[in-house]
Amino acid sequence: MLHCRLRVLRASIMHLVWLPHRHPDLFRERLHSLADPSTVWWDRPLVAVFFFLATFIPLVAAVDLAHHWSPFSFPTVARAAAMLGGAAFQVLAIWTLHINAFASSCVRIQRERGQTVIINGPYAHVRHPFYLGMILGTLSVPVLLDSVVALCYSVLCVGLLVWRTALEDEVLKRDLQGYRAYTTRVVFRLVPWVW
Repeated sequence: MLHCRLRVLRASIMHLVWLPHRHPDLFRERLHSLADPSTVWWDRPLVAVFFFLATFIPLVAAVDLAHHWSPFSFPTVARAAAMLGGAAFQVLAIWTLHINAFASSCVRIQRERGQTVIINGPYAHVRHPFYLGMILGTLSVPVLLDSVVALCYSVLCVGLLVWRTALEDEVLKRDLQGYRAYTTRVVFRLVPWVW
């Protein structure tokens, strides 16, 4: 288990070192986009609630383990799937940021940077690959920490992400040239061949 955590930490550090060199403009965008006045009004509170809930997932898991709130432990196969989900999150995050120089942390059209629709890489299969990775990662953490109670918090986070993709899709269809046509070519919002 410690070995897996070290791999995730190493990937996260690599991401923080790699992104400023690969896409310095994107790195600055991701750091400052919440303060940008062009961020849509509903995104700031949604992001705040998501990160508030997500922060509590490992804390709830720790309290759950200390007080034995969960009615059962996850089987080994579920933990193995969660490890794959965590790895998939890292791969999708890095791949998305490698391909999409406009992958802001907030919902806004980056006119000043000449934002265009990205159609290659993971975007050839789903419209929101970073969110798919976040969902996999968010669901993986409580399973790896063996907490059914924390999984409930994760499901709330996933619900917020799914809602955010629907809202973001509407903004992009309305305001980003070429996005509406892209949605007819790539019909799956989050999960290939499903939805």
